[in-house]
Amino acid sequence: MSILTITEAAANHLREKIAEDKSNPEAVLLSVTTQGCSGRSYNFEFLSKLSDAPQGAPQISEHGVTVVIDPKSETLMIGSTIDYKKGDQFSSGLVVDNPQVVGTCGCGKSFQMEAKPS
Repeated sequence: MSILTITEAAANHLREKIAEDKSNPEAVLLSVTTQGCSGRSYNFEFLSKLSDAPQGAPQISEHGVTVVIDPKSETLMIGSTIDYKKGDQFSSGLVVDNPQVVGTCGCGKSFQMEAKPS
């Protein structure tokens, strides 16, 4: 199972955002952070240079865009797909379909993951 799949729609959206950014970023860094009412959320940020990626970070290049996964988030992203869903002005955006997510908050911005046995 791959760590991450990037749909063509997501890649198109990311390429548009990269082209709009004046710093001319080379990649997008994806991480899972602790925040939100359900405990975790996804964070996307631009990397000016691919060499700025954290050491050992997996890089996925599909449809002309490169997404780097923060090494601390790698196991949390296994089997995920990034897509872009177009809706009205309030509901368009990147969506991560992650098979490890077991619940989301009402607004859909944060999520819960299955607890791993210790």
